[in-house]
Amino acid sequence: MAKTKEEKEAIYALLSTKYHTTFTTLVVFGGAFFASFPLFYSTSFGGAFWVWLTILFLFIVQAVSFKYRTELNNFLGEKVYNVFLLLN
Repeated sequence: MAKTKEEKEAIYALLSTKYHTTFTTLVVFGGAFFASFPLFYSTSFGGAFWVWLTILFLFIVQAVSFKYRTELNNFLGEKVYNVFLLLN
């Protein structure tokens, strides 16, 4: 969608803000859901462990990508972090 580097940076800044809000809401409601329905969570983690672990790993990669994407001297480069964001 964005054609210039400034437009891309504006889109990433907007998505970063949305990510922080969404992630915080997910953690709060996930904790409340766990407190309300522990049997569901115990069954879910046993049956879909790798799915939950993948989701958690992608959240971590997304947070790291937003933080270090434009840092100087990052060893992966901006394009790799952009691919990580695309996966999410």
